[in-house]
Amino acid sequence: MVVGNRRLAEALFNPSLGNNTARSVLANVRAMETGLEEAAHGPITVELLCHLHGMLLAEAPKEDYPGQHRPGPVWLGGRLPNPMEADYIAPPSAIVPDLMADLVAFCQREDMPALAQAAVAHAQFETIHPFADGNGRAGRCLIHMVMQRRGLVDRLAPPVSQILAANGKSYIGGLVSYREGKADDWCETFAGAVSTACERTTGLAEVFQQLRREWAEKIAPERKDAAVYLLLDQLPRTPVIDVDRAASLLGRARSAVSPAIEKLEAAGILSPTREGARRGRVWAAREVFAVLDGFEWTLATPSQPDAPRQPSPRPHTGRGFASERK
Repeated sequence: MVVGNRRLAEALFNPSLGNNTARSVLANVRAMETGLEEAAHGPITVELLCHLHGMLLAEAPKEDYPGQHRPGPVWLGGRLPNPMEADYIAPPSAIVPDLMADLVAFCQREDMPALAQAAVAHAQFETIHPFADGNGRAGRCLIHMVMQRRGLVDRLAPPVSQILAANGKSYIGGLVSYREGKADDWCETFAGAVSTACERTTGLAEVFQQLRREWAEKIAPERKDAAVYLLLDQLPRTPVIDVDRAASLLGRARSAVSPAIEKLEAAGILSPTREGARRGRVWAAREVFAVLDGFEWTLATPSQPDAPRQPSPRPHTGRGFASERK
C-alpha cells in the first residue's frame, strides 16, 4: 500500500477525506499508537495482540478473521489450494494458542538484552503466523511494543519495519536463519536495521528543526509566547488543521488562534486545502508533506545496490532526503 503523506494527514484530520488505502494505513497508525500506549503501561498479552489485529483488519472480510487466531493452515509461497510447493508452512492452528501464550511470556522477560528480545519476539511471531492475514503488520507492531516496554523508545518509534521491508532479501533470509536455529544471524540483521532506522530518524529531526527555523524567520518579529509560534511547533505533528483543532491543541480561544492561522497563511507556511472556501476552512503545511515524503523515500531505498526499491511516495524537489544507495 502506498499513500502520500498529504492524503494520510487529511484522513487523520477527517477519515471521510481519505480513500480506502489511506484508511488502511490510518488503521496501521492507530494500532501502532494503541500498542505503544498499552505496552508502556501494562503487559503484552495475547488478548492485546488480537485486539490490535482487529484494529488492523477492521474493514477486512469475515473470512480473514479480524482479531481472531486462524482456524486453519497458512503458508507462504507456493500455489493454491495446497501448500505442496510452499516456502514455509506455519504450525498447525490447534497449537497456535499455546505458542502465543509462550510468546507473550517471553515478551515479559527482563533478563536479556532488549534489542535481542524484540528481534526474537518478532521472528517467533512471524514463525507462528497466528492470523489468517495481517501477520506482517501485527508483527511489526510487536517489534515496537517490546522496545517500548523495555524503555528503548520514548516519544518516537524508529521505523525499523520499513528498513526491514526495504531490504526484503536479507529480512527473509534472517527469518529463515532463525527458523533453522541461527538466532544470532537474525539478531545481527535486526540490529543493523535498528541502527539504520535510528540514523535516518535523527536526520528527519534535523530537517524539521531547520524547517522550524525558516518558518520563524518568515513571521518575525512576534512575541515568543504568541500563538503563531506555538502553532508552528504543532505543524510537524498536525500538518492539516482548522481553527477548532488549533484552539484545542494550544488550549486557547478561537479568537486567539484565528489571527495566528492568518499570519501563517500570509507567510506561505499554511495554505488552504480548498481554494475559495469561506466556511469550514482547513489549512495544510505542505512543506511538512515534502519532508515526510522524502523521508519515506530514503526508508524505501535498499542497502543492496541490485535490490528493487519498495513502493513509496516520490520526494518533492527542493527539500527532503533524496538518498543514493551506497
